[in-house]
Amino acid sequence: MKNIIFSSVLLLLLVGVTSLAPSTKVKYSSSEAKLSVTFPGEFTTTEKVKEAYRSSKTMANVGGVVYFVSYTIHDIDMADGESLAKVSLDAFINGLEGEITEESRWVVNKNNGFQAKLKVAGKDLVGEYRVVLINQIQYQITVIAPEGSWDNKKAKKFFKSFKVAK
Repeated sequence: MKNIIFSSVLLLLLVGVTSLAPSTKVKYSSSEAKLSVTFPGEFTTTEKVKEAYRSSKTMANVGGVVYFVSYTIHDIDMADGESLAKVSLDAFINGLEGEITEESRWVVNKNNGFQAKLKVAGKDLVGEYRVVLINQIQYQITVIAPEGSWDNKKAKKFFKSFKVAK
């Protein structure tokens, strides 16, 4: 009987400790784009090379929440980065058939971009999207989640981990 109680207590302790254990954190970095970001789980990366640009998209799906970062290196001159960022924001929202619930500036290394909280009503999704252009490189980072699964703390941690070297 003591062994059963001991085993039960040990099992409860192990389950408790496991649930308190930190989630897997995986760092992604690109020397080409001079960026780094820490994902809350394993990610996949796809790359594309076209005539006018090269791009890389990295994504993790953790518990139904999508964490995404991409960069595009433009071969043609992008003189007005802020306008391009605005166009990207609008295209992203339109592509999801969503709506912006809050929008503001996002400044990275003294470069102006945009950040927006969004809602996709038909799919019951919410998220946050950020975009900025720095020296011909367009950076995009987003978190999208089912409405009931949004975790502001985890999203903030992901966005805060995003760094672009000067």
